[in-house]
Amino acid sequence: MSHTVTLPSGNTAVFRDPDDLTLGDREDLIDQLAPDGQLAAGGLNRYNRAMMALVIESWTLTDRASGEPLPVPAADPTVVRRLPLNDGAFLQKQIDPYVKTMFPSFDVEPEGSPTGPSPA
Repeated sequence: MSHTVTLPSGNTAVFRDPDDLTLGDREDLIDQLAPDGQLAAGGLNRYNRAMMALVIESWTLTDRASGEPLPVPAADPTVVRRLPLNDGAFLQKQIDPYVKTMFPSFDVEPEGSPTGPSPA
């Protein structure tokens, strides 16, 4: 079942149910991230845009200058560049459950330092 979140700006976004994601969705996401088989610089930005395009069904966001409704990321993945920073960060945090569903062995919030403890 889809769920709606309220953004810091007061707008809303409707997310897909993580249980509705398919292996094909994961494959399409990976293809968008590395179309040539190489994950290049900017991969994290493409990843966030692709995940938002995959899971956000609708929203009430509007262009701050014109007041016109903004297209959802599935219609224009670059639209996320126009989001208020707080709303964008909030939406990125909402993606975590989807990452855990699509990539169960990928730790979204790893514990500890990747380089180990620092010398005393």
